Amino acid sequence: MRRLQRALLFVAILCLTVLGLAYWLLQRSLPDLDGNHEIPELVSAVDVVRDEVGVPHILAKNFDDVIFAQGYVTAQDRLWQMDLLRRAGYGELAEIFGIPALETDKEQRVLGFKRLAL
Repeated sequence: MRRLQRALLFVAILCLTVLGLAYWLLQRSLPDLDGNHEIPELVSAVDVVRDEVGVPHILAKNFDDVIFAQGYVTAQDRLWQMDLLRRAGYGELAEIFGIPALETDKEQRVLGFKRLAL
């Protein structure tokens, strides 16, 4: 009976540790939406304000800064999507999805989108 209690306690502690580590890793991967970032490419200050549902609104003094900030905000929110679309165009989906994506990769490579993009 004592051995069973220790085993259950060990399993419970192990589960809590794994859940805590998973939570920490997922939280760490989220973009930093608060605070100031020093970006030397900007000509003047840019404000990015997110509304209650998280939609960014960009306020800047010139068009180039707006475009740069739009790219920055898009990368914060959609970097995984941008990478997935790049891999799809280059025919590199099988690197992350394995055999099921191999035929799609072959088709993309035959079409030569990577050569056109570079």
